[in-house]
Amino acid sequence: MLFRSVKGWTPQDTALSEGHYVEAFRRAEKEGCDAVVPDGMLDLGVEAGRSVVNIPVVAPFEAAIHLACCIGTRIGVLQYTSEFVPSVWAKVRKYAMGEYIVGVKALDIEMMDLADMMSVVKERTVAASRALIAEQAAEVIVPTGPGLCPVAVDPDWLSKEIGAPVVEG
Repeated sequence: MLFRSVKGWTPQDTALSEGHYVEAFRRAEKEGCDAVVPDGMLDLGVEAGRSVVNIPVVAPFEAAIHLACCIGTRIGVLQYTSEFVPSVWAKVRKYAMGEYIVGVKALDIEMMDLADMMSVVKERTVAASRALIAEQAAEVIVPTGPGLCPVAVDPDWLSKEIGAPVVEG
């Protein structure tokens, strides 16, 4: 079975899901959509999708880090689990944003556990954000994944807690 619970989702699962996104982009174009945006901040199917449809394919992570650069030049990124940190850095390089991204911190919480660990999620999000600010001089924080921000952690609340702007996807 290709799709399973997000808990335990790996970079291999991400790669295997790309074709489903491309097919969804094709259907959206046929149905008359003006643009498509894959869910989440993994930018699933974006590159392949851009090669097969004639409508814009917006990459949420790419858009978020570019928007963050309109606010500051030193960007810190938060990620659910450490397994995905290498893929975040790969996207940073792909998008030619390496000079702006100063660090990526993992919360080491599975997306499916967010709702059951709200206080821990908030504590780790604040701690990781503050660490990026203190250790890497991050000026803007980009949490990856809508399950994290804005669903589990309100971006306005986080911004006030850490004293820095938050750009969520």
